Amino acid sequence: MATYTINQNVNTAITDFGLIKQAIINKGVSVPTGTPTSQYGNKIASIPTGADVSGVTATASDVTTGKVFVDSTGTEITGTSTSASDNAELVKAITRPYDNNMVIPYGITSIGAFAFEDYMGLISITLPETITALNGYSFKGCSDLTTITWSNAITNINSHAFEDCSSLVFTTLPSSLNWIDSGAFANCTSLTDITFLSTPSYIYANSFSGCTNLTSIKVPWSENAVANAPWGATNATITYNYAP
Repeated sequence: MATYTINQNVNTAITDFGLIKQAIINKGVSVPTGTPTSQYGNKIASIPTGADVSGVTATASDVTTGKVFVDSTGTEITGTSTSASDNAELVKAITRPYDNNMVIPYGITSIGAFAFEDYMGLISITLPETITALNGYSFKGCSDLTTITWSNAITNINSHAFEDCSSLVFTTLPSSLNWIDSGAFANCTSLTDITFLSTPSYIYANSFSGCTNLTSIKVPWSENAVANAPWGATNATITYNYAP
């Protein structure tokens, strides 16, 4: 059995406490410099764990106020964007209430129409592998959104889902994607290049309209295999038969 010196044990403890502190901070809880390690237990206890939304249902009046969290099946996030505060309530209901970065719970299969419309301050969104569809206007106007971690089960990005997401930057769409609807990425002015891993059955003619800085689109299909190219991205050059 290995024998450790006092110094080795102390150094190991220091390292371990440092890792614990960083893990607590990563969960959205502040640990100011000088906080005694004896208080780490309280810090851990204050880490937000998110709400259980599996049994949440809503009435018609809830829908009109934008405070619907999950539909009665427990699989779709819904909501009507009537104000930023309403959307904040929605965010708190579906995931741990970190300030700007959201992780949609596993088991949710779609994001409802208008669910996050105009939610300011949202910087990143992580979609679970159970998500198959993003419905119309679901993230429209999220002007601070920069990053999407895609589900590889998504087949449909519906109309205007990311319209006016002017900070959105990504390079690769999910390999499961089959349909991009009208104006899905309209006016996403920070987009510069896009790579497709799948060959969608249809992309609307204006899906990328107003994406003025989108100059490169790489696709795995041959020219004319998908109608309406360049899908509104008037400044883009399309590279066909692209193999990542």
